[in-house]
Amino acid sequence: MKQPELEPLAERYGDLPEETRRMLEELRPDEVAFLQKLIRVMIGFGTVGKFLGLVGGAIIGLVIGLPLLIDALMRIWSWFPHRGP
Repeated sequence: MKQPELEPLAERYGDLPEETRRMLEELRPDEVAFLQKLIRVMIGFGTVGKFLGLVGGAIIGLVIGLPLLIDALMRIWSWFPHRGP
């Protein structure tokens, strides 16, 4: 298997399908700039999505785990003798 980072750029471009090469050759500079911005936005969406997934997982873990922890601590507390009703 070839390693793309070691190949010259021209060889990798030549491996593209003909339709893709034609589309890339017809791009104007403003379209290239727009595509670069779009790529950055999509990478940002992926980053935000991962972050929100972690936050959501943490919230679900707290909602499930905190009552279990409180119940366990209350049971342990009941083992100790204490005054009062």
